[in-house]
Amino acid sequence: MPWKDNTISLYRNHALSEQFHSEFTTDLDLERLPSGKFATKALVMVLWDFAY
Repeated sequence: MPWKDNTISLYRNHALSEQFHSEFTTDLDLERLPSGKFATKALVMVLWDFAY
């Protein structure tokens, strides 16, 4: 069943993505962003990414 192999592959890739996201936010202390506005969050993420 090719769809089953594809589903498992996508799930593994999702888990890897979540791991990178977790490390990124924890290492850079970005668990709580300073604002509820999308533009402000995007700016903070870009600046932290640049600094990292």
